[in-house]
Amino acid sequence: MARKNKTTLADIAKMCGVSKATVSRVINQSELVSDEVVKRVREALHANDYRRKQPKINIPMPVNKILVLGEQDLNSPHSFFGSILRDLKQQCMDLDISIELLFRSQLLISNTEQVLTRAQAIIVLGMDDDELLERLRSAHLPVLLINGYDPKMQFPSVTPDYYLGGQLAADYLFSLGHKKIKCITANIKPTLYQRTEGFKRSLWSRGITSPDSSIIDLAPYILETGNLSEDVKHLGTDFGAHKWIPDMIRDGVFSDCTAIFCICDMVAMTLIEALRTQGIRVPDDISVLGFDDVDIAELSTPPLTTIRTDHKRIAKVAIHNLIQSINEGGDTVTRTCVSVSLVKRLTCREYKNA
Repeated sequence: MARKNKTTLADIAKMCGVSKATVSRVINQSELVSDEVVKRVREALHANDYRRKQPKINIPMPVNKILVLGEQDLNSPHSFFGSILRDLKQQCMDLDISIELLFRSQLLISNTEQVLTRAQAIIVLGMDDDELLERLRSAHLPVLLINGYDPKMQFPSVTPDYYLGGQLAADYLFSLGHKKIKCITANIKPTLYQRTEGFKRSLWSRGITSPDSSIIDLAPYILETGNLSEDVKHLGTDFGAHKWIPDMIRDGVFSDCTAIFCICDMVAMTLIEALRTQGIRVPDDISVLGFDDVDIAELSTPPLTTIRTDHKRIAKVAIHNLIQSINEGGDTVTRTCVSVSLVKRLTCREYKNA
């Protein structure tokens, strides 16, 4: 069936026996048209479902350069923040905004005020310690945190819905018939323990009143030297799991469970390799589920079942919220959660009691 052509201003004018200018005056509610003509034109507009074409409005951006502040692991092709940075670049390119990347180490050894004058706004990736936040507050620039938390609620933030993600992970393992589930976490910052709390919420809802016994927390190992930022920096993207998990397996820490939820994909892949080394098969002997869906997750052996964080959506919401905050003069500070979803691959299977 041929598509019906849309009614134009000229069509309405011809139907009513008036000029296009008169129809335009009626649409714009001009007082220069008689009541009789107004009635006739409006009836024709309604009868023909006329839709006025909305003009395109080019709203100038309040910024043309954003400074992105991150840690050195942005250089890793498989890091969570490397993926976020890639999508931030694309979003800014679409809006004709330039980006400059600055590592935290550069900020600490340089004159903070001189460095920050190069930007009109700042996006911080994954860092929210008190020292850094105080430096940023003194800069008096618009700041947005991605995967960070400002306890004073002075900076807007955007994060994946980690609480929901932890709950989704546990819910899925329970749906496969697993009843003995553990979580490997690293409760060293809010964005990490939110995942743990979501996991525990799922256990609580099933009558497991002591969910803490199902938590394997790497934080005490990480905090051994008392210097959290330095410890994490040198432990790698798996929070040092490669150092401690092999011994945990040998000590039987996981012998009483059939499935394990890991706080991030890199911990999950470290676990899978350590299990394989000790003759324990995934998913035949034990199921493993990760978090983040980094690029390498689907290339692991076997491909990793995980909770996906939408990097593109996070980047888009971050730029939108930052621009909105600037336009509103920073009067409104929001914490935005971006939805997460389950990605089913091959590291989880239905539990069948032998």
